[in-house]
Amino acid sequence: MFHNAGIELVSENLIPSAPGHSIHEVGTARMGNDPRTSVLNKWNQAHDVKNLFVVDGSCFVSSACVNPTLTILALSMRAKRICGGTVQAQSGFDL
Repeated sequence: MFHNAGIELVSENLIPSAPGHSIHEVGTARMGNDPRTSVLNKWNQAHDVKNLFVVDGSCFVSSACVNPTLTILALSMRAKRICGGTVQAQSGFDL
């Protein structure tokens, strides 16, 4: 594919890595304060869809230099507390 596209591979390892092998796809539903430039607020809740929480790597505003698993876990746990508190306040159920 590279050869047909006229691309010269310059690498010590001439075998390309499989897609997703060494990268983490993030940032497709970014967090931010402004709904015009972000999809989620700082609690991972969608600006435009009530009660929608996005708890994966898509909330990142940029890619990290390390594996994002623990950060995703921490953000998910934080969103769960916010979401759970909202549900509990509205329903009276103890979550």
